[in-house]
Order: sequence, then structure tokens, then C-alpha cells
Amino acid sequence: MALIVKFDQLNQDQQRCYNLLMPVISGRQGHVATLQGYAGTGKTTLTATIAQDLVTSGHHVLVTAPTHKALGVLQGRIGDGPDYKTIQAALGLRVDSQPDGTVMLVPSKPPVLADYDTVIVDEASMLGDGLFAPAIATSRTYHTSLLFVGDPAQLPPVTTDATSALSPAFGPHVPVHARLERIVRQAQDNPILRWSEALREAIGRNQPPDIAALASMLQRGDDRMCQIVTGDDALIADWAADACRHGHDMRVLTYTNAASVRHNTAVHARLFPGGQPFEPGEPLICADGDIDLPYGGRVSNGQLLTVESAVADPVRVEGFEAREVHLRSDGGWTGRATLAVQPGAVQAEIAARFARVRKAKADGMDLEATRWSRSAYALKAALPDIRHAYAMTIHKAQGSTFDTVLVDWREASKARMGGADLSRLLYVAITRAAKHCVIVT
Repeated sequence: MALIVKFDQLNQDQQRCYNLLMPVISGRQGHVATLQGYAGTGKTTLTATIAQDLVTSGHHVLVTAPTHKALGVLQGRIGDGPDYKTIQAALGLRVDSQPDGTVMLVPSKPPVLADYDTVIVDEASMLGDGLFAPAIATSRTYHTSLLFVGDPAQLPPVTTDATSALSPAFGPHVPVHARLERIVRQAQDNPILRWSEALREAIGRNQPPDIAALASMLQRGDDRMCQIVTGDDALIADWAADACRHGHDMRVLTYTNAASVRHNTAVHARLFPGGQPFEPGEPLICADGDIDLPYGGRVSNGQLLTVESAVADPVRVEGFEAREVHLRSDGGWTGRATLAVQPGAVQAEIAARFARVRKAKADGMDLEATRWSRSAYALKAALPDIRHAYAMTIHKAQGSTFDTVLVDWREASKARMGGADLSRLLYVAITRAAKHCVIVT
């Protein structure tokens, strides 16, 4: 069946990439290609057009992404037709906690990529070798065509070797690369995209971001969308709480987990003074590996959730105060879990127990190591690390988009990292915003 091309939806740059990619990825040929483009170049529009045309032409298509949030954005743009799964689920992998307290991807189920003619992998910048290599291997074995889609200016995967600046999806292991270069007409006057262009140039020069230069780029009227302000925790909490009260999908983005914890506590206190630790409608995030909830159900690492309801009466689990909370995911899944009121304290205790495991093993005390390991896993299972998500690190936010983003740049600006890495960090932070972006210095 001939492919249907919707020329009226694509500009000349997009059409050029479409013409290059479609002969490569249509059908069960086992070919691999990458579509790359910076923010505002129309990657999502082109990806949606490719997916729709493949489905209309009778191809069995799977659309994937590393995060549920990114997958939901694509599903909203593409609609019915393809199937949707995270890339981890498509590869049959799960994120598991290890005896030393770290997490890693481990095989859990047979991969489903073999069931499809073409698989589209969005947010490819987040793919390290742990996801890229099995996707390539499955493609070669079952002749499934792969299309990686991503922005090379974003942060490299946290699992990637420190010497690598890019996901392997942008490297020589992929034989065909299509690059979108032109900012789409609707985005040309967007101050966030002006900032992103300046930050891409800084990345190319291996320089840190120049906040003063970004401020000078703002024009009359831009303050309705972008601002750079000097502030403290109180200002961030006040503005974040006000955005939530007005119904904005808001996040405070930080450099460190400790800053995220501070902001989550402060924003919650402003929204619910004297209230319960978990209130209906509050955003939560799974901050650990994939979790099997004690009452049934499963939550994936990085998955965003919402509080449906919470039991007011406290319970104590190994001395930690907790509440039973009913959860809802964006996809409509519901479940319940017992959540710690002070999740940081619980995670510190778990880390301490895993440290005892390592010490006992080093001392040759295997029985002692086993005892502490069981104790650590028991606490992790009883109080899963699901916490408030008014604030999150920039790394965890990659792949997500929010109406309003408040970037706490104070700690990041002092971080000891290369200039290009610092510019990448701010690039990712500001491009998470769909409507409003404030950089707090």
C-alpha cells in the first residue's frame, strides 16, 4: 500500500527529513535511523506524521519513550493507531534495586519489539547503552525497523560513560541520520527558543550559560512568558504555590535532590497549611526503581502520579510515620501504598543498611550481610520511595513538559562541571516549559 504524505502539515525542512526516513523505516526491514532536531524544529509534528502515515499504510507501529510523561505527550499528538509502551517495557526490562543500593535494568519479560514492523523511540537523548544496545540487537534479530528521535543538545544519559557527550543514538552505530534545522514559524517569536538557541551556541563553544546575556535577549512583552529574577526559597515556594492554585501544571526544577526536597516541603506547606501530609490532587513521583506495591499494582521509576485520597490516621513502619495513600496515574491506573511522611529519612536509613551489607561482605560475614540485605529490602517494600513532585531535579524532568517551570539555578550555577555540561543543564530546564519559564538566580 502506498504511503500517504500530508504535505500541508510539513514545512520544507520536515518534508526533506520525511523523504529521507520513510524508505528506511517503513516495513519490516531491520533498518535503523535517527531524526534529530533542537527545540522548536518540529520533531513532534514530523514524528506524528510519520507514525500516522505508517499506520494508515498498514504497518504495525509501536511508539516508545523512556518516560511515561514523554509517551503521554506523543500519544496525545498521534492518537489511536500505534501501540504505546515505555522503551523499557518494550524491551522486557525492569529497573531493579541491587544489594548495594543502586538500581539497574534487568530482563523481566520477552521483548515485544519483534511484534512490530516499525518502532519509534522518542527522547533518544536519554538512551544509554543499557537501552540502546538491546534495541539494536532485537532489531537485527527480528528485522524490526527503528527510528530514534531526539535532541542532541540535551543531557547525556546518566548511565553513559563520562567521556561521552551524546546518546549512542546520535553516533555512528545508526547508519541514517536526518536533521531538522529550521525553527517552525509558530515558534520564531518564542523567547524560550531564543534562549535555547543561545545555549546551543554556548554548548558548541564549551562555555557555561551567560545569564546576563539571556536577560538582555528579552524583548517587550516577553515577561508574560519568560523572566530572570533574583530570589530565595521563599520566593520560589510562593510563586510555585500560586501557579498550582491557578491550575498550572507546574514544576520547580533543581540541580540537587536536597533542593527538591526543600521546595516540595515548602510548596506543600503553603498549599495546605496545617493539612495532611498527602492531600487529594497533589503530584507525586516514583523516585526509586520499578516498584511492586504491597497491595497490588506496579509503579515505574520516574512515573508521575496523583493523590486520589489519603487516610488521615498515621501509621508507623519501623519507627517512621506514614500514611496509606490511594494513587492514580496519568493513564488511569489506580493503586495504593503506604508512604513515608519524611521519605528522605527512610532513604537514608535504607542506604545505611546497604552500607552495612557492603561492610559485612568485605569482612567475610555473609550471614550478617544477608540479614542486613533482607532488612533493607523489607523497608524499601514497606515504604516505597514515592514522594511529592512539585519539585524535581533537572535530570529527572528530562523527557517531560510542563505549563510552568521555575528553574532554581542558584546551586547549579556553582556546580563543578564543564561549561558545555552546564549549558546543557539549563537548556534542558528551560525547554521543559510550554508556557512560562522563570530562572531564579
